[in-house]
Amino acid sequence: MSYRPTAKMRENARRALEFRKTLPPSRKFGTPVGLARARDIANNVALSQDTIMRMKSYLARARGSYDMYLKEPDETKRGSGYWSYLLWGGVSAVAWVDDKIRKYRQAGE
Repeated sequence: MSYRPTAKMRENARRALEFRKTLPPSRKFGTPVGLARARDIANNVALSQDTIMRMKSYLARARGSYDMYLKEPDETKRGSGYWSYLLWGGVSAVAWVDDKIRKYRQAGE
């Protein structure tokens, strides 16, 4: 079963992709996988179970890098950890991913 990302996840991914375009090459953030994920999320692509499981792993692993930049009032001065997290849908993706994994488990998948 595949699921489409929420509007907030799409907004986060779009914002990060747009901000990335404004940066010089030396400051660009995001791995090829993170950029592909952001494009899928921003374009409302239905995400597979495998992709959702990878999102769970990334979002858990990278949360600290996101959180450490939240005190910076100027979003444009926040570091790559903040923006990379948004590529994957941001904080709003965490509950969404957890909900989808719960549904997979309930369905025995």
